[in-house]
Amino acid sequence: MSILFRKKGQNWQPARELAYSSEAHLQKMLYDSPELIPVHGGEKVARVFIREAGLPGSGSTDLVGVDEKGNIYIVECKLATNPEIRRKVIGQILEYAAYLWGMAFEDFSQLFTSREKKSLEQLLVEKVPEEWAYEEFRQAIAGNLESGSFHLFIAVDEINEELERIIAYLNRGGPGIRLQAIELNLYGEGEMEILVPELHGQAPETPGTRGSVRIDITEPDFLKELGRNATPELVEFAKWVILRAKEHQLELDWKQAGPLVKYRDGSSADLFFTFGQLERWGDRLTHIFRLDERIEKEGLPREISRDYCDEVAALTGAKRITMQMKGKLLNTVDDAQLRKVAPNKEKWFAAIDRATARIREAIAEKESRK
Repeated sequence: MSILFRKKGQNWQPARELAYSSEAHLQKMLYDSPELIPVHGGEKVARVFIREAGLPGSGSTDLVGVDEKGNIYIVECKLATNPEIRRKVIGQILEYAAYLWGMAFEDFSQLFTSREKKSLEQLLVEKVPEEWAYEEFRQAIAGNLESGSFHLFIAVDEINEELERIIAYLNRGGPGIRLQAIELNLYGEGEMEILVPELHGQAPETPGTRGSVRIDITEPDFLKELGRNATPELVEFAKWVILRAKEHQLELDWKQAGPLVKYRDGSSADLFFTFGQLERWGDRLTHIFRLDERIEKEGLPREISRDYCDEVAALTGAKRITMQMKGKLLNTVDDAQLRKVAPNKEKWFAAIDRATARIREAIAEKESRK
């Protein structure tokens, strides 16, 4: 069936089918527009991909990617003119998957760092909602690497019957292999391009997979899970934070991973400043960069967030660093361990008090200039 187009008020015309100049053309299109790569269930998730990831002993796979939930994607691009589209491409993509199977998280993350010059956390934090939990993502990635649970896609300009049949056969084997083909038919007229994607091969259901609904943790469940993952001292520290927050004009915003410690300024119901998140795994004080992000957005002196980061770094023996997030360099603290924050909890809250006092003064001065 022809693809038709028209300008409003004019007659319909058939679009001209375009040819990809090379497999690199198809690869770049998917890299630039990762939303073209399907997500199981059709949910909307943030994803990052790298091109030509070198896998020792296995060559270079066209695209490797992850989403915010820790799913791993492997994509191989083939044009119909390439004879490898029939059988060899299946062996190639399975070889890439076999190489990643059992890889340590640190080695997998290094694939992204070496290509994009940013860590996986940096790449994803630019795209995910505030409550995204890095540690949960990290554990999901590590689990999928260990079990070899990957989403495999063969991207083609035109699928052939043999490839479609092989994919259908492999998908009969159950949830262990998720192999699909994306047929991307490209049309155009003048400066306009039209893409008609078609998915081949139904991805099997994996028992026990979580849906797309985010469920924020409750205080009792947070303390219970923290007790399983961390020391009794860290549980007592978390209880102290929960108990003392209001005394310091702070509120706890309960998210999926744990509470965000926030100061909400009275000048606006939507104006809040985040000083970190206690995560239920008990590893680190995270999301410290959110303070600098908000201060920069509001046009307040960034010395406030810089000095706060310096104080947290001094308490934990870590260091203040700048990370590029959403095109901006933001102050944060590298590896602020909760076990080192806990014995310095009074000093940590004193640092927050100093920062909130300076925030109030800066907002008042900003308002007075209007």
